[in-house]
Amino acid sequence: MHACGHDGHMAILLGAVQVVAPWKKKIKGNIKFIFQPAEEGFGGAKSMIDDGVLTSAPKVDEIYGLHLWNYQEVGTVGARIGPIMAASDRFNVEVRGRGGH
Repeated sequence: MHACGHDGHMAILLGAVQVVAPWKKKIKGNIKFIFQPAEEGFGGAKSMIDDGVLTSAPKVDEIYGLHLWNYQEVGTVGARIGPIMAASDRFNVEVRGRGGH
């Protein structure tokens, strides 16, 4: 199995759906769960916005997001008001050795 951040992000999103679903009838308003493609590259969020993910039914009034970050101490959650990790950088890595999968 190849486990990376994408697997963690999807597992967390599906877990949130599983936790919230039984409360659906008691929650006022709509909940839309979205998974951003290409979140590590350029334009994933922009293409979703351009495609209407925030304005199509149900319309999004608030949005909450997360990104796994291996520098956060295990068992803790980091949070702040406003944007965070809103950048994308490019770099090259050369890996030498035997293949892993």
